[in-house]
Amino acid sequence: MLRHLYRAAVAVAALAALVLPAGAAAAPLYQADVLPSTTSGIHIASSLHMQRGRITDLATAQRLATSRDDLFLSIGQLNGYSAAMHQANPRLRLFLYVNGMFSQQDQGSTFPAGWYMRAADGSKIRSRGWGNYLMDPRVHQSYTAGGQTYTGWSDYVARSCRAQLVQSGADGCFLDMLGTAPLAGEYNMGGKVPVADSAGTRFTTTQWYQKITGPVATLAEQISGRPVIANGIGNGHRYYGGTFGPSSQILQTASGGDAEIWMRGPASPITAFPTPAAWRTEVQMLSDSSAANRAILATVKTWTTATHAQRERWRRFTLASFLIGNRGHAMFEFSPSNTMIWTDSSPLYSLAIGSPLETHSEVAGYLRGGVYQRVFSAGRVIVNPSGSAVTVPLGSVYRTAGGALVTKITVRAHNGVILTT
Repeated sequence: MLRHLYRAAVAVAALAALVLPAGAAAAPLYQADVLPSTTSGIHIASSLHMQRGRITDLATAQRLATSRDDLFLSIGQLNGYSAAMHQANPRLRLFLYVNGMFSQQDQGSTFPAGWYMRAADGSKIRSRGWGNYLMDPRVHQSYTAGGQTYTGWSDYVARSCRAQLVQSGADGCFLDMLGTAPLAGEYNMGGKVPVADSAGTRFTTTQWYQKITGPVATLAEQISGRPVIANGIGNGHRYYGGTFGPSSQILQTASGGDAEIWMRGPASPITAFPTPAAWRTEVQMLSDSSAANRAILATVKTWTTATHAQRERWRRFTLASFLIGNRGHAMFEFSPSNTMIWTDSSPLYSLAIGSPLETHSEVAGYLRGGVYQRVFSAGRVIVNPSGSAVTVPLGSVYRTAGGALVTKITVRAHNGVILTT
């Protein structure tokens, strides 16, 4: 049965597995045209698609536009406010949500049979959380709907992306589910996993990125002419390797990626911080991807039991860490809970720190006096990823986020400080 189902599988040119070193990647696809540099100042993003609701009025559209540099949302959530939002903030970039690898739970027989990914027993694979159907981009089999003929799942995703961009005036697409989550049995109903051929061979992570999800991102960028941000990076550990890595491979085929569990898992205890070594890996990822002309959305979720003070500690710690690692193409998102993204803000986001006066290829280059420091033209960022407080002499007068003038400052364990001049 599987031999019959896979008869139309198309061979895809293999890309060499790559952990993108600083300065060694190919030129970006469309990023230079659409993604402004994030080197100077503080740049904030929000993934509105993770929550219900939509932009209901002009005031909300303008508030979001002027408080964010990047928004990720569905075309329904955007609700026709693209032009007004771009007018309010010409730097704003809007990315429309498209599921890159799954059809919806009510589409189990909508598409040609060959488009559906199969398990070893020949059955279709459905996600445990949503009941959506995993698709197989390798199969070329025509499907017509709404007067448009699609030659396969990749073509369907790419043309869906393009059509929504034309209709809405948004700037790019956010393709969800381009990572390796479906390769883990616990992600799917019945513990099933996709197989690569009629013999039931399981995919390697490299095969998955290079032959399955990567071509989806590539075709979406080619057909739309706009950048794709691919959800599939995970975090720094996965970016460089691990069981389901290296996820950096997705940046061979997309202008950027979402590190959806950067620094922490959403439900991890609020008191669980990364070790200094793990922290360096997370920050190094931002540095290396930026140097390779690829964008990373660093998403921090504190979706667990926590006090306001505990969440704000994580905001300071991760925002300061982001500013240490960002070399011009990274974006920062802090999601305090799964109900607060729409209205969340912070006075930290308006701090005028200027542009960095120092940049090191290795995060270790910022280590001074037991903490990591980066000097900006109008400020200084300090991060202490250790378990003990460190007092830092500043050498001149700085202003804290609370307005106090200081010449030295004590940075508590697992904390960050953003100072201005």
